[in-house]
Amino acid sequence: MQSKLLGVLQNRAVNPVGSSETFYFDIRLISATNKDLQYEIGIGTFREDLFYRLNTVMIRVPPLREREEDIIYLAEYFLKRFAGKYNKPNLKYRQSVYGKLLHYKWPGNIRELMHGVEKAVILSSDNLLTENDFILESHQSTADNRTWPLRFRDIERHAIIRALKNNNQSIVNAARELGLTRQTLFNKCKRYGITY
Repeated sequence: MQSKLLGVLQNRAVNPVGSSETFYFDIRLISATNKDLQYEIGIGTFREDLFYRLNTVMIRVPPLREREEDIIYLAEYFLKRFAGKYNKPNLKYRQSVYGKLLHYKWPGNIRELMHGVEKAVILSSDNLLTENDFILESHQSTADNRTWPLRFRDIERHAIIRALKNNNQSIVNAARELGLTRQTLFNKCKRYGITY
């Protein structure tokens, strides 16, 4: 799919399925991801040429845990929104709620904060929301802390891709760097779908 998308973006043309007519287009493409694309390129799950085709201007939106100043504003906004939606116009936060919201890591980002506030509003029976009204998960997100592939096959695949890149795609030289025979490296490339 990535190679097809790359072709469409490079040619600025598309041939619909079942049609012999080519449609040309002029668009501005905006894409978003929560993946680390440099990591995905490194392990071979995202095409480097597609990355550079998409990456004209990159805007990094930091996760909510890195924008503590936004947490209170968003919590206030969501409280006003859901208090109106559920007909609880006098609902307010107790001051201690802010501390709990600021110290939580928000692995689900703004969506998790929004749902947390909505849940607290729905379940509230008083006009004052306390820290006990917020049931926040205490799991740790390994995706954000990972600096190396977690599975052995990902590590091996990553090492092969890196060795091929280091050796200008020469399978003989890459095999020598990895301490493998050419045939073994050839078989591993075939197994992992690595082209060189």
